[in-house]
Amino acid sequence: MKDLGVQIVRSNRVSLLVSFAIVAFTSLLITWRGSWRGSDFRGFSLFDDAMINMGYARTWSLTGTPTWHPDSQLIEGTTPTGYTFLMAGLHLLPLSTQSRILLVSILGALFLTLVVWLSFLVFWRGFPQLRRASWVVPLGVSLTYPLIFWSVRGFEVGLISLCLVGAVACISRERTGRLFQTSFDRISFGCAGLLLALAVFVRQEQAVSVGAFVLGVIIYSWEKSWSSAKSLLAPGLLLITPALIVVILVTTWRWATFGQLFPNPFYAKVTSISLETRIVAGLGENWKLLPLILLALVLSWNLARSYGRKTIVVWVMLVIVAANWAYAIYTGGDAWDWYPMANRFISVVLPLLWILLVAAVAVLAIEMNAVNGSSGTQRVLLAVGATSVLAGVVILLQANYPTRVASGVGLFALGILTIGLSIRRSLLQKIFKRKGQRSIGQTRLALSLVVLLLFWVVIVDNPGYLDLAVRGGLHVQDDKRAIQSGLGLREITEPEAVIAHTWAGNPQYFSERGAIDVLPRSDHVLSLTEPKCVDHSIWGGWSDWPRSCYPGHQKWDYEYSFNQLQPDVIASFWLDPPAATDLQEWGYESKCFDVTIPEIESGETVVSAWVRSESTRVRWDLEVPCAT
Repeated sequence: MKDLGVQIVRSNRVSLLVSFAIVAFTSLLITWRGSWRGSDFRGFSLFDDAMINMGYARTWSLTGTPTWHPDSQLIEGTTPTGYTFLMAGLHLLPLSTQSRILLVSILGALFLTLVVWLSFLVFWRGFPQLRRASWVVPLGVSLTYPLIFWSVRGFEVGLISLCLVGAVACISRERTGRLFQTSFDRISFGCAGLLLALAVFVRQEQAVSVGAFVLGVIIYSWEKSWSSAKSLLAPGLLLITPALIVVILVTTWRWATFGQLFPNPFYAKVTSISLETRIVAGLGENWKLLPLILLALVLSWNLARSYGRKTIVVWVMLVIVAANWAYAIYTGGDAWDWYPMANRFISVVLPLLWILLVAAVAVLAIEMNAVNGSSGTQRVLLAVGATSVLAGVVILLQANYPTRVASGVGLFALGILTIGLSIRRSLLQKIFKRKGQRSIGQTRLALSLVVLLLFWVVIVDNPGYLDLAVRGGLHVQDDKRAIQSGLGLREITEPEAVIAHTWAGNPQYFSERGAIDVLPRSDHVLSLTEPKCVDHSIWGGWSDWPRSCYPGHQKWDYEYSFNQLQPDVIASFWLDPPAATDLQEWGYESKCFDVTIPEIESGETVVSAWVRSESTRVRWDLEVPCAT
């Protein structure tokens, strides 16, 4: 047993080092693919919505109020309040624009590295009898592409995931069923409460996770047949009180500053949109990850039955994952659910889901009676194989993205192979007969975990890595073009100019001009209007997209944005653009300008836009005839 223990420790060290290397390499690759060549420097980019947060952060650092730009509406158009606050702190440092953007990506990678380590810690502490399976936990987390992509591209996903996994790690030693009996318990629950409060500060919607955490503790205590509710009072208060204080302080500040209880994007996504419509839209995410959900349901029941009373982390993680998934459905999902990758709201709990899946598979593979030979492996392989086949069929039936076809075919083939291996009982028995009793268990466990890891990579990461290699990742090329657009708009306008945007993050940030949001995120009037649910087939290639409303992007009013607000320049339109006659009636003309952008190699380019004819804040001296 001592040799086995040494082997486990060594394999975990190697696994952790490899996992850290995977996170570092993937983060570096995502950052590099999002970079662009300047005239005498290397430029970097973030996802466009993350750059909207950067715009608010810049103004926050300059004026003390987080508005989009100094002269914009007094609107909180950024949902992750705490992360925007962090970005504002970066703007106080004596750094260049490119250094700040790069630093945001580096911070995201550092948060993910801690998530990998804490995920391993949760499994090691929470499931001591399953430690032979612990080597696969950091590997699976480090290969969770959506988690890495969203974090490195500038979103708060990595930090929130760090808070949630860290909170679970704080209480992962609790296995006695007698909570709060020692000073260590008090410190553990206090630590968990502070991390949950940080998650709520970063994004107030994480109050859902706080409630889920407490509910998980209650279920665990009920499983232990506790009759006294008083035993839950102290740990419950330690978990809830810090987050409640944060909610009260942030809400009070928001009401005093903006006159609103919630950030404006919440009104944009929820107001005037029926619950039925939001749920149908939100279910698109579950449809996309249906294979993962099916596998989790198949395995979680057995895990809860076997370990629900042994460790508190089982029920806490199960309820947190379920609560975040349910909330994502309630709000209508994310704006990029059309892309076959877990969205931002689901990605934060993927490490917890992976820990649960590894524990569930390990329970089946390890705790089967040795007399049954290969039956434990067969049950695991058959469950994974059947789910993979169904997943492949589901994905192929709704393959609305080129790399998704490869994902469906790969899943189907993996399922057939796995089922075939599970059926060939004689093959597994031959493997086990050649080995001793201990080797049988190790072989059974290793084979099960390898298959699970393959399943995880194909379901969760596809087509992320392929798209990263081919195009640089979701919208990366679009973001780089948006940066050039913003630099061009800066050259054709005076500093006092106001520009209307739909693709609003990078262009506004790099143009350093006032802005009008054509979409409702940064305009409270638009956020309260009726949604416009359109036929997305006009976008090309997405005609089978099961959505009718695009979350956060389904409200716009060109007459209001252009005719009433009168921006100097209209940089871009959304769906169903206005007719040229309407734009001319509102006082706009389509113009072209010959500019030189100093930050870009071969920076001579022609900028075309609709410009207000009477504007005095446009560089008319740069106007040139538009090419026909």
